[in-house]
Amino acid sequence: MEKAEHPGVIVGTAGHVDHGKTELIKALTGVDTDRLAEEKRRGLTIDLGFASLDLPQAGRVGIVDVPGHQRFMKNMLAGVGGIDLALLVVAADEGLMPQTQEHLEILRLLGIPKLVAVVSKVDAVDAELADLVVEEIQDLLRGTYLEGSPILKVSPVTGTGLEELIALLDSIIVALPTREVGNLPRLLVDRVFILQGIGTVVTGSLTYGTLSQGDEVVVYPEKLKARIRQLHVHHQLMRRVVAGHRVALNLVGAGKSELQRGEVISTEGAFEPTLRLDVKLEVVGQELVVRDWARVRLYLGSAEVLARLVILSAKEAQSGQEVYAQLRLETPTVAWYGDRFVLRAYSPQTLLGGGTILDPQPQKHRRFDGSILQSLEARAGGDLTKILLSDLSRGPVLVEDMKRNLRLPDERLNATVSQMQKQGHLRVLGPFLMGSDALEGMQGEILSQIQEFHHRHPLKTGMSKEELKGKIQCPGQLVEEVLSVLDQVEVSGDEVRQRGREIRFSPEQDRERERIETLFLERKFNPPTREELLAEYDSKVFYALAKQGILVGLTKEIYLHRSVLEEAKHLIREEMSRQGRMRLSEMRELWGTSRKFAVPLAEYLDQIGFTKRIGNNRELVKD
Repeated sequence: MEKAEHPGVIVGTAGHVDHGKTELIKALTGVDTDRLAEEKRRGLTIDLGFASLDLPQAGRVGIVDVPGHQRFMKNMLAGVGGIDLALLVVAADEGLMPQTQEHLEILRLLGIPKLVAVVSKVDAVDAELADLVVEEIQDLLRGTYLEGSPILKVSPVTGTGLEELIALLDSIIVALPTREVGNLPRLLVDRVFILQGIGTVVTGSLTYGTLSQGDEVVVYPEKLKARIRQLHVHHQLMRRVVAGHRVALNLVGAGKSELQRGEVISTEGAFEPTLRLDVKLEVVGQELVVRDWARVRLYLGSAEVLARLVILSAKEAQSGQEVYAQLRLETPTVAWYGDRFVLRAYSPQTLLGGGTILDPQPQKHRRFDGSILQSLEARAGGDLTKILLSDLSRGPVLVEDMKRNLRLPDERLNATVSQMQKQGHLRVLGPFLMGSDALEGMQGEILSQIQEFHHRHPLKTGMSKEELKGKIQCPGQLVEEVLSVLDQVEVSGDEVRQRGREIRFSPEQDRERERIETLFLERKFNPPTREELLAEYDSKVFYALAKQGILVGLTKEIYLHRSVLEEAKHLIREEMSRQGRMRLSEMRELWGTSRKFAVPLAEYLDQIGFTKRIGNNRELVKD
């Protein structure tokens, strides 16, 4: 069993129907990628086909053969999302055709980095006509980022140009930048079937990360859990495979009926299914106008999803125009920031355009909202500092959400956040990031709410955290974090108060306070019960004294003045210092009280760790 330790490369075909894509792949690899009976009967590629090609230096690369017929465009789009290099095949006897141009437009919209154009069937025409087709392709590529791509004349029938094509592919692939692997696997599912004696098998392009035999995986967007029993690359059993390979997975825990093309296989927490996507959209075509709320077909990875297009930055979108938009999906999908996509009309299924995912987890937006458009512009530019500033201008964000949303490595986000914090742009509050201006505003609001509470309740020591959280429109955990950095506020248990705040009695309440304190001091170890006291005195003053700790609750009904409690402790300390242990009856006699008050007082002293009960006796707890 082997391991694919290095990132691989996937080559995909493109081009008009019957221009020789499948014949070319068969000539290069010996594999007929038309696997369906109908494909063989009609001589027409209907669905995706797969093969591999061994190159002298680059080694084995995966090949995806796509259909060229306009009616099977959705199958073509399912196959090209994960490729590194495209083989654009143009028949010498027909030249450029509608799907040639549409396929090329799709490759451009998806940002496929490299292209090799192949003029096929050169054995069927004279050299002059083949040269004219080469010129047509050059004209087609002119002005695009693919201008200057190599063009070879090939005949799968006679073998003309095949060796040159293999050598060219080898040199290009060896020179390609190493594919980004990343931590999270992402396999774009394009085929699901049952293999006799094996079970459920899914195939797809592994575009990121690594997968290993035995891995626990999740199928998105349904979040089905499964385990990889076996893993194959180009019909070889593997222990581990790295991004850039065509992979077949034998899954345990998810059946064929639960799986389908368009799903993504990854790990727990890698994606969060969404029904909305913020995008930057480029409209293509001739004299095309795309209207707001148009029903469209979204092609993302290997998935096709129906959606409504909400144009955020313009009344409508025209050919050649770039707009910011939100896709409102009819069924959930998953995406990462920076993913490329293609849009086609719902009916007739014509190409509308494509672009980049800017936010895979957005809220619903109003059209022409300046702050939203500013945020999308920042995301389109890719400057992390500007993205953070823009997002934080609309409220606090969770660090983990930001990392997942932008697919950022810890070190990059941490470095940017640290720099921005030094510059005074933001503060890190536990798991949250918050703009400095927003933090100042929230601190002011919290302080204002606490001050208002003190004004309304002068006899209460503080405001409960729960009440405060109900007044502030943000997550409760964020309120806690802001309180921890708010110097003007004190937190005591579940209460918050303005620093230095004391209970304030009115003149009448102050006289009531003196009467209540005098009563407790006079009654000493035989105090009035709460019920007795509240029958004659102001309850607000009584509870304020309890909050201040002037009256100490032994139970819900029995309170002592704190100086009387200290006297009780003093008497016990002196007596136990002389005789050691004391019985409850002795303590009751020492205090000059009844069992009704002696029992809760003795138990309170046990609870605070002043005394310790041993059988029917108590002794002092040594410091």
